[in-house]
Amino acid sequence: MSFLRKKPASLVFIGDIDPAKDCYKIKVKVIKLWNTWKNSKIVSIELVLADINGTRIHASIDERSLGNFRSKLSQGDYFILSNFTIGDYTTEYRTNPLPFKINFYRTTKITPCDDFPKELPNNYFKDFKEILECQYEKEVLIDVIGEVVNVGPLENLMAKGKSSTKLELTIRDINDTRLTCTLWSGYAKQVSDFFKSNEAACIVCVARFVCVREFRGVVTVSNVFNATEILFDPQLPEVLDFKSKLPNDDLIITREAFDPKSTPLKVDLYDEFFIKNPIKSIRALNASNEVGKCVTLCKIVSIETTPKWYFVACGTCRTTVHPCEDDLDDDSPPLFHCSGCNGNVSNVVARFKLVLCVTDHTGEAARFILFDNVVVPFLHNTAMDLAEEVAEENASVLPLSLVRLIGKTYIYKINVSADNLRSRKTTFKVDIISDDEDLISKWVSEGYTGQGGLFMDCQRSLEDSAEASQSDGLKRNGDAFDRGNLVVGKDGNPKKLKKNTE
Repeated sequence: MSFLRKKPASLVFIGDIDPAKDCYKIKVKVIKLWNTWKNSKIVSIELVLADINGTRIHASIDERSLGNFRSKLSQGDYFILSNFTIGDYTTEYRTNPLPFKINFYRTTKITPCDDFPKELPNNYFKDFKEILECQYEKEVLIDVIGEVVNVGPLENLMAKGKSSTKLELTIRDINDTRLTCTLWSGYAKQVSDFFKSNEAACIVCVARFVCVREFRGVVTVSNVFNATEILFDPQLPEVLDFKSKLPNDDLIITREAFDPKSTPLKVDLYDEFFIKNPIKSIRALNASNEVGKCVTLCKIVSIETTPKWYFVACGTCRTTVHPCEDDLDDDSPPLFHCSGCNGNVSNVVARFKLVLCVTDHTGEAARFILFDNVVVPFLHNTAMDLAEEVAEENASVLPLSLVRLIGKTYIYKINVSADNLRSRKTTFKVDIISDDEDLISKWVSEGYTGQGGLFMDCQRSLEDSAEASQSDGLKRNGDAFDRGNLVVGKDGNPKKLKKNTE
């Protein structure tokens, strides 16, 4: 019966484990621990263990053994682990590349140890370029480190039939490559709360155990269940080394607040418009064959009023709402149906959905769409206030603040999406709009071409093209601009285009 006698366990590193054998001892630290639940009951404890080399392995404690270890394990503990088994690791997401994991059973032994390093090397940081080029195993969770560039608003929405919160965080690496982190539920709320109370100029984010997702050609990273860990400016050697290698460009974090009255901090507009993004004319923009960001200088010819320049959203969850046809007396607030709240609501707000019809020196035209996060800081006013201003007027009448934009020249940072590549009728989303006179003067004086030849006498070309657009330029683009919108006439005053009946 000698085959039943267990061989003495040898102390090894995680990298030396052979899954065909199980007589090992490993000295490890618990770097992540969480519970999994079912029907309001804990059914397992999941752990990520790392040895002194930083090599990771996943471990599980199933429901039968919970009572033996639940009170004995905490994140940050280190010990010698022995008398465990090795099993297949084939879940949807894995916390490391190993195809096997450790399974605890009732006689698994945990022996405390004192000689374990305080900090472990991180061998799992993924290069941003590799992530964006999809050079990874999608089922393996990764770590990323980056400087925070932008903090999006906390959004309330419906996901998979349930109410959820979402926040997008943009980070950059030492080469200024940008990566979006999409955070959900509790992670989104925690990050939002952190930035409400933290105004540091440089904040480094370490995100551990995030998954890589691709949707419509856009690659992002996101939290997964309870495994993900988000840290800001942790005192780690890797963070200090990362900070020392960052570009010295005085970057300022931009914050897109949920409150439409709040104004995000300024970005470095010079870098955005002249260094970081390619310059394109409207003609080149319309001919784009790849998604990405670019900048352009153009003149607003008109502002669409059909559909309206704003939409009505639920004041609680921000979902677009639709009016109810209930019989109410004049003193009762109107009711709207909100699919997000799954009911009728009276607490609603107006939010910008501004569609600009623009042209430039090439004579071609395009449609730009701007939302609250761009328009409110630019106008220093909300859609709610402007909608009240023209509440008694015809729907085609624009508030004065918007009328004044018509005929003006601005610089834009544009987001070219996959939808833009499929159809030229699709609006281009604006990330930034600026009326900075110094930047516009630099653009004009230095003859920025935008991939369409020398940008000579820009102001005169824009004026000529605006008039040409009203006579035949808009007609070439079908009915995209011919919607009874306000435009600038030759006298410089706003007027209405007549419907094209040709």
